[in-house]
Amino acid sequence: MTSTTDGRARITLAELRTGRVGLVLMGGGAKGAYQVGVWRALWERGVRRFSVIAGTSVGALNGLLIADADPSRVEQIWRDVVAGGVLTSAATRRRVLLRVLSGYLLFFLPVLMAFAVSMSLFERGDSIVLPVIAVLVGGCVWMHANYLRFRVATMPLLVVDLLKIREIGIIAALVGAMAIALDARSAEMVRMLLLLALPAYIVTMLMLQAGVQVLTTTLARVPLFDRPLLNAMMDTISAAACFPHCTGPVWATLTRYSQYQNPFEVDWRFHSGTEYPTAVDWRFNDQPYRAAWTPYYLDLRTTRPFNWVLEASSAIPYAFVQVSHGRDTFLDGGVRDNMPVAPAVQDRPDVMILVGVNGPQDREGPASLTGRSLTNWARFLFSDPARSDEVDRLRAEWVEASRRFHGPDNIARLPAEPPPIGVDPATVRYLWICPSRRTAPSDPVRNVLQGTMNFSPAYVDELVRLGYADTLAILDGLEQATVST
Repeated sequence: MTSTTDGRARITLAELRTGRVGLVLMGGGAKGAYQVGVWRALWERGVRRFSVIAGTSVGALNGLLIADADPSRVEQIWRDVVAGGVLTSAATRRRVLLRVLSGYLLFFLPVLMAFAVSMSLFERGDSIVLPVIAVLVGGCVWMHANYLRFRVATMPLLVVDLLKIREIGIIAALVGAMAIALDARSAEMVRMLLLLALPAYIVTMLMLQAGVQVLTTTLARVPLFDRPLLNAMMDTISAAACFPHCTGPVWATLTRYSQYQNPFEVDWRFHSGTEYPTAVDWRFNDQPYRAAWTPYYLDLRTTRPFNWVLEASSAIPYAFVQVSHGRDTFLDGGVRDNMPVAPAVQDRPDVMILVGVNGPQDREGPASLTGRSLTNWARFLFSDPARSDEVDRLRAEWVEASRRFHGPDNIARLPAEPPPIGVDPATVRYLWICPSRRTAPSDPVRNVLQGTMNFSPAYVDELVRLGYADTLAILDGLEQATVST
């Protein structure tokens, strides 16, 4: 069981009841049932109102429910809609996940082949075939990964970006090309390369496209969730929501595919003596930028309807298709920020309650929590077009500071320290509430099947009871410490 202040002023139960308290809810699929039990325990001990709530994935759903409903209503929704609206049959879950895995296997097979062949070159340097295969397969993987990267609607781009498929392909091709160039039989290898180039390209393309097709058709036609039932419940809440248990923002965390540009980076093309742009001119023209998955935070108080937000916040990669809204594409918020302290701390609460779902290992050290939160908030600001004026202002202040302290000729070599972005999370005290034991096996496959995707009534009830018992023990400990003091 994990409960702590941050070593400064002691957190008391009276402060949780009457002070400015934030609530942050981790994502984790079915394991979010733990947070339902936490809400009941908080309610019974008089902690019923928050200044800000932030959640990711199922935490975003729970945050919405906690802001709007008492514990009995939240538990009913979980029983009737969340757990009841999922394909709870173990056989169905296995069938869907096996089809998903087969799609990824088809997609990854050329990638694994490129990696294996390029590695084997170091052991079998006398081979005449391996360098050719490395160039062919590696080059094809690189070309198709680039193609898929810009076809946002085809598959979760996380596969391409996080698993470095393009990098594996180009490295394999370069290793093979180097082996050909250094081999005395290079002319024969080049002839073989030209002869096999078109067949290799076609085979690789067909395998990649077959994997994508299996993925998209499986996820579209056999969803794990009954979305219409969940959306109907969201429509009801959206029409009448007044959020009596939260006086400030109710943040939902998503992951957005966006143009990300750091205003505190100096373009490598800039040279000494050049006037560096300070305002709008620097955007996407004279400054490094990249397409990237970045955290994106939406306040449900000002967003109607909720449906697409909650669907996007829980679009788990490898299991669900991404969600498109307007011109943007979104994935599960947990891809970039599974414990969204970053938006919640902007409200400057006195105390933040952080609720995990996995076990004691969810607790994060202050330095790690602060660094991650500052990075996520900066990435959100720097990729949100609606905040471009604010980013331009920060950029101009930073350039001016660099010029003032180092002179215009030194800005590229010795820029000023970047200004602080948002509220420093280190100024807030934290109370962790995490499961006293692991809520699912530690290995990834069983963690998903027996934890994240296990919405069976028995598992949900077990976690609700655990959350309730853990939270009561923590709150009672705070009260006893106050009395003894």
